[in-house]
Amino acid sequence: MERLWKWLKDTVIANVFHKDRNDIAQAVFACFSI
Repeated sequence: MERLWKWLKDTVIANVFHKDRNDIAQAVFACFSI
């Protein structure tokens, strides 16, 4: 159970970080494409 919780937490953190990074990349790309 402990291991499952740790894996779940790491997955959620990774997904949130990856989503934020994608948003930042899109914002930068949008600025350059103007």
